[in-house]
Amino acid sequence: MPENHAPDGGIPRQQQATRNLAQELFQYILEAPSEFTSLQFTARYAGDFAQSSLLGFCSDGSEGWKGIRPPERNLDVATDRLRQAMYRPGTGTWFGIIMTISREGKVFMDFDYDNEPDFGREVHAGSFVADQKQFPRDAEHTPEWLARKLHEGRLNQPADTS
Repeated sequence: MPENHAPDGGIPRQQQATRNLAQELFQYILEAPSEFTSLQFTARYAGDFAQSSLLGFCSDGSEGWKGIRPPERNLDVATDRLRQAMYRPGTGTWFGIIMTISREGKVFMDFDYDNEPDFGREVHAGSFVADQKQFPRDAEHTPEWLARKLHEGRLNQPADTS
């Protein structure tokens, strides 16, 4: 079983991790320029490789990022903890999250468990191998794209000389 995981993640642990991430994100909207009515936080993962961003939305439908501080370590830590809490043995955890929070504190979340994360560039297949080691998935819960990445990553790993 991966380190730091309850056997099933546990609903209370998931709820607490979700609350913590929402509280961290809420601090960002409080500090954002007043024209932004909501913020969208997006994060993608592949093992030790992660990418996150924040985008503000105005009531007229326009969007932007000026005046919004970039995601900091505390937001990344809260996201990591949520990903760990949502792990399920054999089925894995999500590769991507979109969390939107309004100034009123309303939270909307969308998790992507099955699609290859779009990092805007190629990510080394070894990152997906590391992800599989941390959050193992059974074959029936491994999408084709991930199976290909895992195969490629394992072929390119250095030989174990221990």
